[in-house]
Amino acid sequence: MKINTPYSMILPGLITVLLVLLFSTTATAELKASYMYSFSNFTGKIPLSWSVLSADRERGEIYAVYQGAVSVFNATGMEIYRFGDGGALGNIIDVAVERDGNILVLTNGGTSHVVLRCNYRGEQVETVELKGVPAEFSLRPQRLVSWNGYLYLADLAKRIVIVTDARGSFVQGYNVGAFFTAEEKPNEENEIAGFNVDRDGNILFTVSTLFKAFRLTRDNGLQSFGGAGNIPGMFNLVGAITSDDKGFIYVADVLKSVVMIFDKDLKFQMQFGYRGEGRDNLVVPMHIAVIRDKIFVNQARNRGVSIFRLTDS
Repeated sequence: MKINTPYSMILPGLITVLLVLLFSTTATAELKASYMYSFSNFTGKIPLSWSVLSADRERGEIYAVYQGAVSVFNATGMEIYRFGDGGALGNIIDVAVERDGNILVLTNGGTSHVVLRCNYRGEQVETVELKGVPAEFSLRPQRLVSWNGYLYLADLAKRIVIVTDARGSFVQGYNVGAFFTAEEKPNEENEIAGFNVDRDGNILFTVSTLFKAFRLTRDNGLQSFGGAGNIPGMFNLVGAITSDDKGFIYVADVLKSVVMIFDKDLKFQMQFGYRGEGRDNLVVPMHIAVIRDKIFVNQARNRGVSIFRLTDS
């Protein structure tokens, strides 16, 4: 005998099955970094070694400081401009680009470090004098970051960071070493290795001797991640650090020759590079910059800057 079951009785069961299948499926995206090309000019690949990289995300350009001068590359890795040759601006050690396109240049003048504001051609417009800096935050900065109209300057050896407005007036200071715990031995050996500022104005930095990366929030909350170890997500010799507009944090491990990616909650996601001579490999990565889905990694041994594309599936 055939029994006809009403749809009103079948439908709830079907919905239950579909819900079980839906929520039992893993929804986590898998990140993948694929090599694209390297920094070049019309004569071929440029063998930069350990140049300091800075991203101009407004215009999609990368600035590379090398041997006291600055080369500007577009998003495809081609050199489009160069300035600072001959020492006209002093010995350039770092550079940052403001939203209006003006270029901030940090120079080493021997007895002092100076911030210069230049136009888009790299021609000096004015000197940005640091004003109102308290004695406890006196510094000789080696890194410079421009964020949302503010300047962040870091003295890596003294572990001091100051924030100024666009004209150089002191706004806030951080004695980073004071945030370390007694177990972290806040002594002279614990210099800052990598330094940057994320999309929210939080300070990102690494300390090689502690095998850790840190995020110092604007309300003085310190979070750390990493630690000593060989497994993914742990560090051998931690170096450069940066972030992107999505909140991902990128950290270079100099000894492992990899770049690790952490999410906004500081959870490890993946790593890429690995020591070797292949085009997908890295050799002692020292500096990183990110523009949208492109990751720019500078290396040693004249391997230049490799560009990877980050995708998720």
